[in-house]
Formats: sequence, structure tokens, C-alpha cells
Amino acid sequence: MIKVVFKNLDSSELAKQIVLERINDLISKFPDLQDHRIYVTLSMTNSSTQAGPDEFRVKCHIDGKKFTDLLLANAVENP
Repeated sequence: MIKVVFKNLDSSELAKQIVLERINDLISKFPDLQDHRIYVTLSMTNSSTQAGPDEFRVKCHIDGKKFTDLLLANAVENP
């Protein structure tokens, strides 16, 4: 099961499609992931009190029999 969640960010069908393609590529390389729950969270953080660039985050949580509570995260600033 793959679930894509948007946090502090408008839902985008294009972003969801890209995430699903990338996760399916990962599953083709690691077939054991087919039996795992995969949650991907796309979020944006910005300060309401201080001007500056937005920060976009991708967090992937994989949970199952072989990979238990695996968390991958990345953050990118928007210039």
C-alpha cells in the first residue's frame, strides 16, 4: 500500500503521480517492498513571522515485515 499525504501544501495530482512512479521504481528494485506499507509526506514550511525562502520536505516511512519503521527524509530550500 502506498499513500501520499500533503501537509501545509495544496494537493497536486502531478506531484502524486511523480511520487508513485518513483516508489514503483524502488519496488521494482526491492520486490520485498510490495508487502510493506509506504507513506510519503510532502510538506512545505515557511515562517509567518520572518521573510525568507520556503522549505520543502519529503518524508518516506516504510513499515513491514522485512523493513520495520524505516524513515527517509529530505529538505530543500526554495531560493
